[in-house]
Amino acid sequence: MIFGRVREAWENWMYDSSAFLSALASNSNVASSFLPRTSSEELRNFSSAVRISTGKLIQLVTFNNKKKMIRFFLLQNRQGKTRLSKWYVPPPIGGGAGSGGGASSLVSSANGSGGGGYSAAADGSNQTEAEKARIEAEVHRLVTSRDKKYTNFIEYNNYKLIYRRYAGLFFTIAVDVQDNELSYLESIHLFVELLDSYFANVCELDIVFNFNKVYLILDEYMLAGEIEETSKREILDRVKFLEKLD
Repeated sequence: MIFGRVREAWENWMYDSSAFLSALASNSNVASSFLPRTSSEELRNFSSAVRISTGKLIQLVTFNNKKKMIRFFLLQNRQGKTRLSKWYVPPPIGGGAGSGGGASSLVSSANGSGGGGYSAAADGSNQTEAEKARIEAEVHRLVTSRDKKYTNFIEYNNYKLIYRRYAGLFFTIAVDVQDNELSYLESIHLFVELLDSYFANVCELDIVFNFNKVYLILDEYMLAGEIEETSKREILDRVKFLEKLD
């Protein structure tokens, strides 16, 4: 959200500046009044350079921004129970083993008689939930069986898993392969600090019996697969404010 506003303001300023320089270059009288020691040819060259550099910079920033996307966030215990599951990007149907018939089964359901459209939508939802459960089980198996001598980063399918263990709980974030692992490792730690500050020495039972509060804190921290706020005080103040509205 913040990035989008900053990027929009930057684009507007750069393009406005470039358009202004182009206008100066096209009108020698105006150019001489604003920049008396600069020729029209020099203004045109500088304006062209501004346009080219602006376009390249926007492409670079947009490319990097697209890569910084959280796929899902999981909180699991050693027994395999998922205490928190937040999916920002739905899993691909039919992409892994044991995921059923995929798109072909949806097409056949949609072409059926009666409530075929509703049946197809229900089947798609069931397959998505089944795929999520399968991935969560595989993620738990990977992070719990991994030797401590290895790093906390695992490449899984077409994305990367970053996990940290706190007592008997495993916090796992799935991101794109090109993302910065260390930044998300610290993001997990900040979320644990948020929980610890809110619940005063958090434990698994706090998460089980107050799961709605945990999701509220997570939503104030991460939004649409991106880090929304990094200030612990701002997040907790926002959560307390929302609680007063209930």
